[in-house]
Amino acid sequence: MHDLALCAVHVDGEVVVDGFVLEFGGDLLTVATSELAVGLTPGDDVTVRVLDEVRGECLYAGFVSRVAADQVDVADLGLVSTLQKREVVRVRVAIPCRGTVVPHGAVSVLEAAGVGAVHTLGICTAEDDRFYSYRRSGVTGRFAGVVMLDRDE
Repeated sequence: MHDLALCAVHVDGEVVVDGFVLEFGGDLLTVATSELAVGLTPGDDVTVRVLDEVRGECLYAGFVSRVAADQVDVADLGLVSTLQKREVVRVRVAIPCRGTVVPHGAVSVLEAAGVGAVHTLGICTAEDDRFYSYRRSGVTGRFAGVVMLDRDE
């Protein structure tokens, strides 16, 4: 959780270390920084503000358990608060779909609906490389169909 999320370690409300979450497991959070981690000693009570893509701004309280040149370990973490600053969050979702591909499916649907003259271009997207085809590539993408009405027929 929070892998590589930006974060800041605070002492008495002041930012002491800016960095990112290197590891977070159980009640131990390791913050990595590109600058020297100064101003902290083991035992200091701190808060850590994490900016997570999904959960928003998460505030944790704990104490410094280890300080290295470019890392700080914060132990005994407890979640104090979360604040979602967005109205919408983008979450990756994969929904497998199953169905049957019916050759000339649109044509048969239009004919069943009573449309008299149905003309096609005779293009098969699975066979013509100019067009996207899940049946051909097995990779999902965009799909569109076009139906035009000719009022003269």
